[in-house]
Formats: sequence, structure tokens, C-alpha cells
Amino acid sequence: MRYLSTYIRCTAAMVCLLGMLHTCGPSEDHSRSRPVVADLPRVDTLLAEAKQALRQQQYRDALARVDSAEHLQQNVPEVLFVKGQVFDALNRSGDARQTFNQVLTLDSTHQSVRFYLGNLDFQQGQFRSALQLYKQEIRHYPRPEVWLNVGLAYANLHNADSAQTAYQRAIALDSTFAPAYMLLGQEYKNDGQMQRALRYSLKGLALEPDNPMYLGVVGAMQYQQGQLEPAEANLKKAIELRTWDYRAHYTLGRIFEQQGNSAEAQRHLALADSLRTIQTTIAHLQRQVQENPDNLQRWIQLVEAYRSTGRYPEALGALQAAAVLEPSNIAIRNNLAYLYLLAEDTTQAIGQLQSIVQMEPLHEETWRNLASLLTLTGDLEGARRAWEKVATLAPDDSTVQAHLDSLTHLARTGHAGGAGR
Repeated sequence: MRYLSTYIRCTAAMVCLLGMLHTCGPSEDHSRSRPVVADLPRVDTLLAEAKQALRQQQYRDALARVDSAEHLQQNVPEVLFVKGQVFDALNRSGDARQTFNQVLTLDSTHQSVRFYLGNLDFQQGQFRSALQLYKQEIRHYPRPEVWLNVGLAYANLHNADSAQTAYQRAIALDSTFAPAYMLLGQEYKNDGQMQRALRYSLKGLALEPDNPMYLGVVGAMQYQQGQLEPAEANLKKAIELRTWDYRAHYTLGRIFEQQGNSAEAQRHLALADSLRTIQTTIAHLQRQVQENPDNLQRWIQLVEAYRSTGRYPEALGALQAAAVLEPSNIAIRNNLAYLYLLAEDTTQAIGQLQSIVQMEPLHEETWRNLASLLTLTGDLEGARRAWEKVATLAPDDSTVQAHLDSLTHLARTGHAGGAGR
């Protein structure tokens, strides 16, 4: 299958594991017509909360919100659409397809539902049927991201001319749509038009200069064309932004080889080998959870593979999917808090720990973690209450009093940690 990357995200669209396959953002309101209900404002509130939870990869909360909205009013197209998006994010393609088809039954002109159905076909390798759905979507709502996926479908059907035309149509609709320039550059590269490929790829990079995948692609093209100095700069920046990019490490290693810097060459080439092995494992696990989304063990293994390479947002998404399978699993909830902390989101980390102690108020370890994190963020009073709870659960632990004394000292001196984001 032809692809530009293994996993990336772009500004207004989720990029799927198969490459630069675009979906619409969950925050967009696609509804144009839906039944008038007595409690519509509450439905709208729940819908907005579901979309927010989906954006944050909190799939269990998103499903709870759409279920509550359905309880108030059934057969609201936009509620079902968001539910389908959640199923899609959880790799529950059968449930997603059924739900999206329900949307079509209720609103045959609903924006984006055919687009999502096309993406489901694309993910299953059914490129011709995906094309038909994308083209139906374009007839109603022409958008650059739909043309982009048309191009990807044609590329996977080995129709390069049609793929190039589709990417050009995307650019015609939005001259600032960077993914279309990048994929058009890849098509020209596949066709042997190397200078033209680099020119279009540089246009895409200029639109998103901090996109690590674009930096890696451009750097590799520059290396192939002998432009070692700009290639080195772009690849170094790509690795700084995405340390696990084995392709960027490999190409940078080759550049150092040509420059006679054997130590740096060996370091990057060794990193490329180890990261490639991990990426092979990740790709295998991704296929497994796509084929069997109810396999908790595989989700956990995928989480650990992501975490081991510093891919914390993806690790969080996979662990949130695992949490849907076992919502009362305290170990999963504690690990969610840990991953949020690694991702420097202390607000979400604290929220996870607080939800655990509400569910299991006698869970000493979680109270300890919560106390430590509240201290770190400067909530000394909250930390004190948490440590006092630990003292009641572990009355023989002499270290608890030391923590309480430390909080008293911090309160007196004003040396407390800053609030997290």
C-alpha cells in the first residue's frame, strides 16, 4: 500500500494509520436538519461534551454522553454521527458502519457521513468503493480533504495520473492545504520527477514548517539530490520534534557517513535499527487491535510500545481505548494518570486520580500518587487532605507525617510547585 507516513496528525483532520487518510474533526457541526425535541438544548449540550471528549481521546466519556443524548431523544442524526466517530476511533468498524448508515437513513444529505464510510472502506483495502463514496461526498460538499483521500485511493489503485489530478483539485480549493502538496510531491517522486517532487514538498513544508513528518520527507529528498546541508538541518529538526522517526535517523546517519563523522553516523544508524524494530512491532499491534478491538492485552502492549518511544499522545489514545473495555480497571486508570503526567498534562493526571479515589476510596496507592501530584502543582491544601487520607489507610507508615511536615514548611516559606496546564 502506498503511503507517506505511518502515523501523523494534521491541523483539522485525524490522520489514520494507513497514511495521510483524512477524517473530519469531531468538533465540526455537520447537522443541517434534525428532529425538533422538547429538550433540544440538553441534547446539544451533551453532544458538545461528547465532541470535546472525543477530541481528548476520552472515548468512554464520549460514549456516555452520546448514550445520554440518545436516551433523551432517539434518531438525532448528529448524535449518531458522533457515536459513529467514537466507534471508528475504537476500531469498531462494524459498529461504526452500522451507525453511519443509520445517519444516512435519517438524513441522506448529512455532511461527512459518506466521507467516513469511504474511510472505512479504504481502511479495509476496498479502494474502489471508497472512491465512490468520496465522489458522492464531493457532489454534496466539495472539500480539499475529500479530494486528498480520492487521490490516496487512486494511488493505491496504481492510477498515478488520477491521483495527481485529485491532489491538484485539493490545492485548487485551498492553496494552503499542505498535505496535498506533500502527496503530490510523492507522486512526482514515484514518477522519477525528483526536482519537481522536491519543489512541491518544499511548498508543503513552508505551509507547516514544524511538521516533523514533512521535515523528514523533505530532508530525505534533499539528501537524495545531494543537498546535504539543508537536508541535515531539516532531519535534525524532524528528530528533535519526533525522536522515534527511524527514517530520519537513518538518512541523517548516511549524511554523517559522507561527512566523515563516523561516530555520529554509527549512533544514528544504530538508533534507526532499534527504532525500526519497535515500529515493526507497533505496526503489527496496530493491525491486531484493528482486527480485534476487544483484545485488551493487545491494546496494553500497543500502549507500552508507544510509551517506550515517547509517543505519549498515541499511548494515551490506545490506553483510553483499553479503558472502554474495562472501565473499572484501576491499573488502567492509574496508568492513564501516569501517561498524562509524562505528556505534561497535570490537570488530566489529577482528574484521573481523583476519579479513581471516588470509585475506590480505600485505594492507598492512588491517594499517595494524588498527594504527590497535588504537591507538585502547588495545591498544598489538597495535598494535605490526600496525605491525611493516606495516614488513615496506613497508620503505621512513619513517612506520611514527614510529608505532612514538609507541606507545613512549604506553606510557611511559600516554596510550592506551579500549577500544571
